[in-house]
Amino acid sequence: MERRAFLSAGGVSVLAFAAGCSSIGGDGGPDGSVAVVEEYYRRASGSEDSEAFADDVAALAHGASPLSRLAEDVPMAFDSTVRQELADATVAAEDVSADRIRAISGFLAASLDEGEVESIAAENAVVSAVVADDGAEDGGFEVRWLVATDDGEWRLVWPDEPEESAAAALATQNFSSRSP
Repeated sequence: MERRAFLSAGGVSVLAFAAGCSSIGGDGGPDGSVAVVEEYYRRASGSEDSEAFADDVAALAHGASPLSRLAEDVPMAFDSTVRQELADATVAAEDVSADRIRAISGFLAASLDEGEVESIAAENAVVSAVVADDGAEDGGFEVRWLVATDDGEWRLVWPDEPEESAAAALATQNFSSRSP
């Protein structure tokens, strides 16, 4: 199957899952990694529709990320994202391995060559985003975003699977922030 067709077909289902179930800080610290995720949801909630938002995705995506190609080929994959708002974002992990990057999703792994994986593995973070969404069962959910630097700027690579409801994620964070 051609790469473009694969991106179009696979991207719709993967991004629909991540989005409905998905100046940027240029410093090398965790604040920059969180800032790119915050900017993604700020632009999404401010967009009129998925096509308008898809135009913004390329500016936020890492050069190796399939997000830009997906936004260009299948902007409707972002339909549910435009009604979402970010409730909270924190760094969950930093400098994850190339093996972990490949394990995020089969679609992402198939979209990247070895050089792109190594580029992403050089400096990256996983940002936990608690997303408020009226269409979600618990009113929201968690999405873990893989982000990495690209020419010194933090950029989005790909969303990981949500691990828990937004309510549970906020409760966990609030509890851990009160712990000694």
